[in-house]
Amino acid sequence: MKKYFLLASTLLLFAACQNNDENSQNSSTKEKTVETSQTNADSQQTSETISNDNQVNKSQNQTSDNIAMTELQAHYPRERFPMITSVDPTEEIAIAVGEEENTLTVSYYLVDKQIPLNDPLLSNATPIGQFQRILHNTTEEAKNDVAPNTDAGGQATDLGHNIIGHQQSGAGSTYLNWQEGNCSMAIQANNLEGEDPQPLAKEIVEYLEKAFLPAPKDVGSGSFMITSSDYHSNVVAWQEGTTVYKISNENTMNSLKMAVSMNQ
Repeated sequence: MKKYFLLASTLLLFAACQNNDENSQNSSTKEKTVETSQTNADSQQTSETISNDNQVNKSQNQTSDNIAMTELQAHYPRERFPMITSVDPTEEIAIAVGEEENTLTVSYYLVDKQIPLNDPLLSNATPIGQFQRILHNTTEEAKNDVAPNTDAGGQATDLGHNIIGHQQSGAGSTYLNWQEGNCSMAIQANNLEGEDPQPLAKEIVEYLEKAFLPAPKDVGSGSFMITSSDYHSNVVAWQEGTTVYKISNENTMNSLKMAVSMNQ
């Protein structure tokens, strides 16, 4: 009888030890699971924090990378301006701003390093681009200021994307005109230099299939030259009520990119 009692006690003790080991293992597994879950949560939170920080930094960089641009926006918080990187994405840009009567003019210059808005160093410099906001008394005045090119004469030319241009020559130049929505476009090529306006026209048409100019209220225009002499050679203009916006750049595509950036 004592043998049976000792055997039963031994079995009960062994079972209890097994249960303790299983409970210990289960507890350890749960702790590892909780620890792993917490680690994954921390990792996810860290990734989200980094992503959010990058988005904030990207947004801040768009406005604060250029000292002069930051000052300009502070002086005119209600005004829209072209993005500074659209003026020339490869160079450092300086800015001068002035107001005369009903015209706000912002001029852009190439510099070696950043300088403040309206720095005296720019007094004798030549701009590479310009932005103007012009207020008129009437809508008709504003429309006339845009001066759209609407000559549909000459030889029909396929510019792609179902856009037909019209090309004609005269007085040593060839002119190619076409329509982009409410905006009329024109390119002037120098015949004496053997310039052909079609490649540039097709490049502009292709670009404007993916990028969008600010929509004019009634009229808009783009006037470009194959060989640019200065920033007046390439001008994009559009009318919004009694207000006219004009953007110019010595580089044709950059003048378009400046205008497009005002939609972003």
